[in-house]
Amino acid sequence: MPAGQRIVIQLADEGGDPGELPQAAQEVLATAGTFQAKPDGVLPGVFVVAVPPEVDVDQLVERLRALPVVRHAEPELFREAF
Repeated sequence: MPAGQRIVIQLADEGGDPGELPQAAQEVLATAGTFQAKPDGVLPGVFVVAVPPEVDVDQLVERLRALPVVRHAEPELFREAF
């Protein structure tokens, strides 16, 4: 997958199941055609989401940031730094 086609999401409520995205976030991702969300494996409540190339990542990030269950969302830029 090309760099910039992944999003990192941090959940606002760390008291829930750290291995599952809340329903509201799942619905936003589903409407954008994304379906590969997984915990980052390091921090509880942080997920990495694979985004299809045809999806506007910036628009999707803004929709996720508007959800109360999401503390932070941003395009993954780590791979672009190398």
